[in-house]
Amino acid sequence: MSHIHDMPSKLERAFEDFVKSKLKRTVDSSEGTELSALPKNFRCTVHVPDPMFDRYLYQLLNYYPIGGGAGRALPDRYGIIGKVWRSGLPQVVGQLLKGKKTPIVTEEDISKIALEWGLNKSEARAVALKVSYACAVVKYKNIRVGIFYMDSTDFNAFSDTDDDPDIITAIKSAVGTTGLAKSLYEIQQALEKSSPRLVIEA
Repeated sequence: MSHIHDMPSKLERAFEDFVKSKLKRTVDSSEGTELSALPKNFRCTVHVPDPMFDRYLYQLLNYYPIGGGAGRALPDRYGIIGKVWRSGLPQVVGQLLKGKKTPIVTEEDISKIALEWGLNKSEARAVALKVSYACAVVKYKNIRVGIFYMDSTDFNAFSDTDDDPDIITAIKSAVGTTGLAKSLYEIQQALEKSSPRLVIEA
């Protein structure tokens, strides 16, 4: 079992390589140039199928670069990660509340977010703090092994085009070439052999 304990550091190295060497090009890939800095208050992480609870996603890594968040289990109906995981369709969102010209978020806005993303109002208020998102399923050998997720407080931080195909293609390519997808696959295989699987019925 010792090889399982070695995997987090391997995964973190792959993730850091992905962010530093690939992501700067990814977030401006449509222009073919590399950003000198990531967007304001940018953060990213990886979620995987929860090793114990069915229909849950587990935040495997702390947010990069700010830290925190790892170890949370979220239902697969939660927010953008749930929508992307269930549908298999990647999403890029440049402005959470379309046409909003003020940073002030109203109760009506919160209700819209809750309805669109399958959240309760408390969760929706937390989501409203971030206005740009990008999220895609990570696959290895055509097996879903995780969700790559990033957000920012900047409008159109990753693209000014929702579901920008260039951004999506760049993310999918980068998670493969940096070894991130393979590392997630290895962790998933190891956990499936060592963890029980529980189904929570509604």
